[in-house]
Amino acid sequence: MTGKNLGTDSSEILRFLGLHILMGCIPFPRIRMFWQSGFAIHCISTAMTRDRFLALRTNFHVTDVQTRPENADENRLWKVQPFLDSVRARCLEIPREFDHYSIDEQMIPFTGRCDLKQYVASKPRPVGLKNFILATSGGIVLDFEVYQGKTTSLRFPELGLGPGVVLRLSVTLPENSCLHFDRYFTTVPLLRQLLREKYTLQVRLCLTA
Repeated sequence: MTGKNLGTDSSEILRFLGLHILMGCIPFPRIRMFWQSGFAIHCISTAMTRDRFLALRTNFHVTDVQTRPENADENRLWKVQPFLDSVRARCLEIPREFDHYSIDEQMIPFTGRCDLKQYVASKPRPVGLKNFILATSGGIVLDFEVYQGKTTSLRFPELGLGPGVVLRLSVTLPENSCLHFDRYFTTVPLLRQLLREKYTLQVRLCLTA
């Protein structure tokens, strides 16, 4: 942003990304608290200075933001798509050798400026980006799709958002896998399609008074 060369390298960027992962596990309300006296986390504060971390954070990009791609209107996450693709590629490398899988939504906590930001009152962290995930019974994420409204990538979109998400995320699973998902995703056309694709279904029915 200043026009000056930051003089960084791949090793420092790896530390920078690793610090973000650690910070995501520790719910401090302000980033500066990780270096603040009385609150500092040793493995974070000694890995990189606060000012250096903030300088990298301000100038960090994963694509050329000066060049708007042709599909920008369809993919509202184009500025971070290379990073999402990298994470998803590693998720897809995990062997599909489990019997039970779950598809559900999660919130990626975020309170900054973003037109994809959602508010879901029922979630522990209600403000952020909505993310649909495929996970094993042990909680290992195998695939995901960030919600982008009407441009969200779906399979059989004519069946609706919930069914389209389930069919999109389950496409890499072997036959006879047992899928768990709740009523948010469940429709009769979805169940018929999954049975045609030879999945075993486990639907949780939530009854209210």
